[in-house]
Parts: sequence; C-alpha cells; structure tokens
Amino acid sequence: MSGSDAVTAGTTSRCPAIVDNYEYLILPTIVYAQFAGTSLWFAPNAVVSNVGFDEHQVAALVSSVQGGFIAGTLLLTYFAVSDRCNPAA
Repeated sequence: MSGSDAVTAGTTSRCPAIVDNYEYLILPTIVYAQFAGTSLWFAPNAVVSNVGFDEHQVAALVSSVQGGFIAGTLLLTYFAVSDRCNPAA
C-alpha cells in the first residue's frame, strides 16, 4: 500500500451511499431532538393549572423533572451506555 492509499483507506465509509443520501437530515434531526427533549422540562408548568397545585408543589414538581434529567444523564455517562450500544447492530 502506498502512502496516499494508506491515508484514504481509513477515511472511506462502509456505506457511503447511505451517508451521502441522509447527510442533509443530520442538523434537522438534532434540532428536533433538542426541541422534543427540552420541551419536557416545561411540561409540569402546563399541567399544574389543571391539577390545582400550589406554588411549593409546582416548584417540587419542576425540580424533580429537571433533577431526573440530570440524574439520568449522569447515570448514562457513568455507565458509558453510549459506548456499549452499537447503533449499527
């Protein structure tokens, strides 16, 4: 293998047709995922008016939702779940 072949051999994709066809969807997918995930942070505020909670209960509910997101993120990071799951499988 020559020097230029060694450089380009590691940069080729296993499925270049799939990557090329869906490359334009990466940014909209990330934006949608961020919107969908962060909208859940504000869900308790939409529900409390119908349930009739007082200020302290609303604060506890909102804090528990946000704490759950943070705890889940820390647990997934600690156990390296993203490194153990193969998305190609």
